[in-house]
Amino acid sequence: MWVRGSDKVVVLTHLSGGQAGRREILDHDPIRLGRAPDNDVIFTAQDLRASAHHAEIRLDGDQFVIHDLQSTNGTYLNGVRIQRASLHPGCVIQFGRKGPRLLFDVKPKRDVEEIIQRPWTRGTTVSPSAGLRAMSGEEASDHLSGRFGGRTVELMITAAIRQASSEWRRLVTILVILTMLAVGLLFYLWIIRRDGGGLPSGAPASTFARIAQRNQSAVVLVTVTFEFVDRRGRTLSQGTSEGTGFAIDGRGLIATNYHIVRPWEYETGLRPPASEPHITSLRVIFADHRADEAIPASLYRASKQFDVAILHIQPPPRMPLIEAVEPQLSTVHQGDEVAFIGFPYGSDLLSTTEQDRATTTLRRTTVSKVSRHLIQLDGPIQSGYSGSPIFNSEGRVIGMVTAEIEDRAHVGSLSIGLGTPIGRVLDVLRQP
Repeated sequence: MWVRGSDKVVVLTHLSGGQAGRREILDHDPIRLGRAPDNDVIFTAQDLRASAHHAEIRLDGDQFVIHDLQSTNGTYLNGVRIQRASLHPGCVIQFGRKGPRLLFDVKPKRDVEEIIQRPWTRGTTVSPSAGLRAMSGEEASDHLSGRFGGRTVELMITAAIRQASSEWRRLVTILVILTMLAVGLLFYLWIIRRDGGGLPSGAPASTFARIAQRNQSAVVLVTVTFEFVDRRGRTLSQGTSEGTGFAIDGRGLIATNYHIVRPWEYETGLRPPASEPHITSLRVIFADHRADEAIPASLYRASKQFDVAILHIQPPPRMPLIEAVEPQLSTVHQGDEVAFIGFPYGSDLLSTTEQDRATTTLRRTTVSKVSRHLIQLDGPIQSGYSGSPIFNSEGRVIGMVTAEIEDRAHVGSLSIGLGTPIGRVLDVLRQP
């Protein structure tokens, strides 16, 4: 069946996977996607996370809607797992966590020749690991210079970076050069050590191992299921959002990211027109507990500005809490070794590794910059780590993992992790 209103075509660009960089132009309905040869969009054999018949894009009135076909690894729209959701130009569809990704667009048929001839270029984007979008243009330079304002932080979280900037390319080039110099320095230090010299090292692995042992029981997996309904109460689309949280108050209060609880406020493409969002389930699972031991939660307090949410649960007996917090940013310095504890890839990783209990993962990294509203971290932040507590070498929580910015245009380019200082979390907790 040809797409109604024959002046439009669907353009799907492979952002990753075995066919990365390829464009597909389709003008029929439905559009089937998967690894089987009878699909309209066929993934390669190396795209193992895509199912044989993974999903379909259908035309519903004037809206394109994607439907998951009970795939093994799930369908994700802009980093959020969905069953059915409306599509808008610029949406990124992913077929299983770490699976192939497609960029969705709709174009007039008269532009097909231009689309075919024009090469596709990738720009700077925010990883779906945090389910967030980042700042663009002057907002980015404002942040990276350390001049943070409350409104700027909110823009950093919600505004998409849609094009590669020359400033970013220069930054990546500088970082590559600095990395090469650092490798040379490390080689030099290795020579010194080999010849009998000695230099002090950072916090030993055993330090963070002890911190994890004392605190990981207070870390929780947060799972949110939601739906969008029209004015008649009919369900238009559904989705799931997952992340990490941590118990911060014995009254049953859990700290996490606001974008985990209400992802449609950051990813506007998730919400169909003329629809209302409804959270159908909000639950937390404490570390080392089973899924059937999940505890219902409710949204207690929140700040979209700083991407902080405080959840409330009925506290279990002897509810575990993180041991200590350090709200003074003056104690956090560039170069400090830190670690965060969370659930990378959420329940997907647990099911893939056939674990029947929620098991946390520890990641060590380094503070690369500190400002009033953000802590910048070296290295990537995988999906599911959002909301994880960040510990200093003394075992105190200094912040909460929030987002990641990376340059997808350059293979092997460096990623920047962002964390919210724990002082901002405590401010939200103390709101009247």
